Amino acid sequence: MVNLQGTVPNSEALLLLILGSMVGAVIAFAIARFFRPSFLRSAEDRDMATLTTLFEDAIAAIEDGFVLYDAEDRMFIANEPFRRQFAPYPEAVTRGWTYERQIRYLAEQGFIPGITGKDNIEQFAADMLAKRQSEFGVVKVFKTHDGRWLRQRDKKTAAGNVVGLRTDITELKEKEEELEAARADAEAAARAKATFLANMSHEIRTPMNGIIGMAELLSGTSLDDDQQMYTQTVIDSCSALLTIVNDILDFSKVEEGMMSIRDEPFDVQECLYNVAALLAPSAAKKGLEVCTDIPHNMASWFRGDSGRLRQVLINLLGNAIKFTSEGYVVIELTPQSDARGIVLRVRDTGIGIPEEKLATVFSAFEQVDNDSTRQYNGTGLGLAISRRLVDLMGGQIQLQSSPGKGSEFTITLPLEECSPPKSSNGPKLLSVAPAGLRVLIVDDLQLNRLILERNLSAWGVETVGVASGKAALALLKSEPDFDMAIFDFQMPAMDGMELARRVKDDPDIPGFPILLLSSVDRNFDKDTLQRHGFAAALMKPARFATIREAIHRVISEHSDHQPITGLAINKNAFENCRILVAEDNRTNQILITKILGQLGADVTVVETGREALDAFPNLGPDLILMDVFMPEMDGLEATCRIREHEVAHGLSPVPIIALTANSAQEDRDKCRGVGMTDFLSKPFRQKEIIDKISGHLAETTQTDLCQAASHR
Repeated sequence: MVNLQGTVPNSEALLLLILGSMVGAVIAFAIARFFRPSFLRSAEDRDMATLTTLFEDAIAAIEDGFVLYDAEDRMFIANEPFRRQFAPYPEAVTRGWTYERQIRYLAEQGFIPGITGKDNIEQFAADMLAKRQSEFGVVKVFKTHDGRWLRQRDKKTAAGNVVGLRTDITELKEKEEELEAARADAEAAARAKATFLANMSHEIRTPMNGIIGMAELLSGTSLDDDQQMYTQTVIDSCSALLTIVNDILDFSKVEEGMMSIRDEPFDVQECLYNVAALLAPSAAKKGLEVCTDIPHNMASWFRGDSGRLRQVLINLLGNAIKFTSEGYVVIELTPQSDARGIVLRVRDTGIGIPEEKLATVFSAFEQVDNDSTRQYNGTGLGLAISRRLVDLMGGQIQLQSSPGKGSEFTITLPLEECSPPKSSNGPKLLSVAPAGLRVLIVDDLQLNRLILERNLSAWGVETVGVASGKAALALLKSEPDFDMAIFDFQMPAMDGMELARRVKDDPDIPGFPILLLSSVDRNFDKDTLQRHGFAAALMKPARFATIREAIHRVISEHSDHQPITGLAINKNAFENCRILVAEDNRTNQILITKILGQLGADVTVVETGREALDAFPNLGPDLILMDVFMPEMDGLEATCRIREHEVAHGLSPVPIIALTANSAQEDRDKCRGVGMTDFLSKPFRQKEIIDKISGHLAETTQTDLCQAASHR
């Protein structure tokens, strides 16, 4: 944007210099003419006449207003454009008037708006005269009474005269105002678009929440095979539609520069494992393994935006699963060579990308198979969004691929390592394995075996790996001295269940505890595990710290034969728990009531924030699910009022989880700003709402126990 308050362009300064020199020459010739002998005056007269003509022609040719003041600061000469600029006040351009008299007169006549009253006029005149005597002269832009804009530039010459230019910049100023108005309109449009995106997100997500939630509830009832297939199709279709909606909304935010990056401590390993666990079921449906490869001594806590990193990883891992029909996908995490961040790699054994497509895969709406017969659905926005998010985080993303040989995406992020928050309660990592521990690993995927063997060996465990149940049985007959075994569940020819049964039934193989790793969510209960001879079961991909902890517990509890499982769900997890639900959508009310009611919770439903505020004192809920957008009183105001009530009555703050279809970071900040404890984005799945509530109820119980102990 043009800055009209700055210095005069070089061309104007040069013009002033030239005119100042000419003025000096005219004065010099005049002096010479007066003092030279009479016999030389005729020649001097001719030279003087010539110079005067040149000077007058030069002044007349100037399109800007030009004025010359003598050594006593009296106006000596002015061109026609200068006189036209002050046409309403011709007295002001009278020859012989001093500059001070001119500006006082113009100020008194209102030529410059806003300068009224004797004191203001005196101050204005004093300021202008002080600038006029300074080394830099006068440089000023002002608006006249008739709406024109003039730029004044006055400069004193070496001879003591003052040369001035008055440039009419009205047109330039109008263009500047037009640009400013256009900028304001653009900002208003951006705000309107943001509001539209938020409203659109809310309007789409709210009914989808009902569809997905009710379909999941329906799938848990007694259905025949066809009905189960129809229900699952509804769930899968809604999930696909939600992905497309999220991609479009996120891309719009990135395009408008509305995407922000947070800087806060987070567990990068936990982020990676969560993403892998989230997408492992969809990979398992295709017979694929999702592997996680993290060095045993890798740092875990860094500063950055875990939400945006999670979004990038979901895009990359989801693409890898989509374009891979057999084999595996793996996420690797390593530190940068200079220890100034992390490197993430997502590799697959999929179809790969032709060389001519490598340069376009990060472009919006581009896909590898971008023709009418393409096999894979999607918007083509995932990689474009991922690249821009990585750019916003200050990192880089690169791709290596070839047809038929899979793809590898490498993300380099300059994250700063930090200490974990005091409140973090991740799995305890035992630094040393039980002495002399020898473990058999059975997994048909070589990569899984290598990762387990490498990390267990670094922990101090002796490992032996085989690729099949048949090989495991043969090894156990010749080398039965193992302290425990880790079996993969899904293996060709003989799965982990069958292998465990044969080991248990074979009298030549001594008994030892077996840990089951499964990429299929079979929800194994304790009886099933014990019946098949398993001491524990973990879902893949499992964080290695969790595997270590499970191994330690299995070894220490083996004598008691106590099965350990991380897959069973407690059907009475929320028994006697009072939960207040503030939600105006009838479908969501039914959905939440059904989910929580099945787990034994006492659910009270209200439709407005006002009703939630009224119900809170008498109900005394253990937790509140608060919709953000409700009639009469929204969830934000209701939360503020509840927090005020708690403070006034000396009550401990009850967990309040926001329910909203607006998932932007600014929406989360608003929720936290009014005192909400956490955030649950619609549409939510059964597991998400159960996990979220369980976590906060556990924290509340622990806090209550600590407070009770402190009062003893």
